[in-house]
Amino acid sequence: MRIVWRCLLALAVIWSLAAGALLLVQRSRPTPQKFMRYVAEHPLEVLDATGRAGVIDHAARLLNGLNTEQRRELKKGGVLRAFFTKLNREERRRFAELTLPAGFRQMVKTLNKMDPGQRKTVVARTLRDLRRQSAVASELSGEDDIREMLSGGSAIFEAEANPQVKLDFAPVIEELRQTQKNPAVSVAPPK
Repeated sequence: MRIVWRCLLALAVIWSLAAGALLLVQRSRPTPQKFMRYVAEHPLEVLDATGRAGVIDHAARLLNGLNTEQRRELKKGGVLRAFFTKLNREERRRFAELTLPAGFRQMVKTLNKMDPGQRKTVVARTLRDLRRQSAVASELSGEDDIREMLSGGSAIFEAEANPQVKLDFAPVIEELRQTQKNPAVSVAPPK
């Protein structure tokens, strides 16, 4: 009987440790709400350069831990844009360097898993967004910065996207190339 009780006790301890580990992992996993709370609790305006750099690095780690849908949720809420506009030009460049490669890889992974109909919808939405936001992007960053970011994203896309995704996204790539050739002229939204 003692052996049974010891086994049950050992099993209870093991399950408790496993449950604690799962809870710890859940709490440490980034979410859009954690990003929003973090940037709200750490206003950049009151920090020195070192403090701002620390906030930017931590915000980038949080953003990189989000999946594509969570990033979209964050973008729709406007918090990411509000955070980005508070950064100076060098900080924007640093934040982009820390977050864009992971974002592009995540996007490509998601696109590779989509069926063609879903990709067609994403292509249409991306083209619409590109046309709408090209002027905004040039306001927030210099033209050279934008070219560099797009170049890095293109390299990731070329290396990791499957051939069908590349074919489906050809109009988006062409739009980006046109924007790069003449960034000072913003593309009018479709009618």
